[in-house]
Order: sequence, then structure tokens, then C-alpha cells
Amino acid sequence: MIVKDKEVMIKLIVIDEFLHNKKVLIDMLRENLEINFPDRRNFEGYAEDSYEKMKAYLLSAEAILIGAFEEDKLIGFLWALGYAPFVLVKKVKSLINI
Repeated sequence: MIVKDKEVMIKLIVIDEFLHNKKVLIDMLRENLEINFPDRRNFEGYAEDSYEKMKAYLLSAEAILIGAFEEDKLIGFLWALGYAPFVLVKKVKSLINI
């Protein structure tokens, strides 16, 4: 996929990639909270807790994580927590052609 003249790869993030990108994911979670709650501060602990919860959901196969990568660098993500993650994975895979 090309975005603003840059190649961006969209793919499911497996647990190894999730663990490898811990700092980036926590930074993204914190930034999202800062944008959505501009009157509040000190989101670092909450972002770290959210990361740990995401990890538990991924390990238990209750959620999936989809990442956007530019030159092997994670630049964004979406995650889905649902009742039927395997059905969701099948649908997502068909949408992103993997």
C-alpha cells in the first residue's frame, strides 16, 4: 500500500513483534490518551497498564492487533477485542489480502 509516496505494509502483529515494539506501542497509547483527554496529564502508567492488558488479550487469543509498518518501523496500529477473534482474523486477512 502506498501512502503519501511511502510504502506502508499492513499486517497482523504476532506476539514476538508486539513484545519487540513495546516502547513504540506504549508511546502510541500515551499519545492517543493525550490527544483525547487534553485536560489531563500523566498517562504513562495508564499506557503501560493498557499495553499489559493488550498483551494478555493477545496471548489468550481474545484479540488481534493489526500494524502499519514503514521500513519495518511500526507507525500505527488497530486492535480488536471480540467474542470470535478467529472469525475476525479471517475477515481481516481477506480485507488486507494476507
